Amino acid sequence: MEQDWSLLYSLYANDVYRFLLYYIGNREEAEDLTQETFLKVVANLSKFEARSELKTWIISIARHLALDHLRKRNRSVKLARLLGRQPVEVQDLPEDLVHKNERSRKLHQAIGSLKDEYRAVVILRGMQELTPGETASVLGWNQNKVNLVYHRAMKSLHKKLEQTEEDYQWIGRTN
Repeated sequence: MEQDWSLLYSLYANDVYRFLLYYIGNREEAEDLTQETFLKVVANLSKFEARSELKTWIISIARHLALDHLRKRNRSVKLARLLGRQPVEVQDLPEDLVHKNERSRKLHQAIGSLKDEYRAVVILRGMQELTPGETASVLGWNQNKVNLVYHRAMKSLHKKLEQTEEDYQWIGRTN
């Protein structure tokens, strides 16, 4: 069991962490969720049916944990407001750790402001460079939906960035 954990972690931890980092936007939470993801993976490895690649199955688990985490975070913020308390703000990543320049900082903010399904597909396709098939497997969609949502998400992202084609060309292709 320890060997399974170590091997899986060494192969996929960076991909999972980067996905969670972009999705959640907080380094400490992404680290915690990465650990939680691999605990779930090891606990459920016998249930893996190989209908998808192991990597996409693992990232799918991470995505579900991230969604649950965001729901809990939103509930606690709402509860704190109802009780008249100011919620503790979630610490953003220090700019020098993730964003080396203003353009990437703006990109991170724009991605964070996308609706959940757009954010997930942009991170998986555009940043993690998963294929449409791998992305479909992670999200539980078909490839046509992945392509359509990715196209719409990129249009929305470009609008949010409000910059020239040259400034955001490196983000990824929209088709």
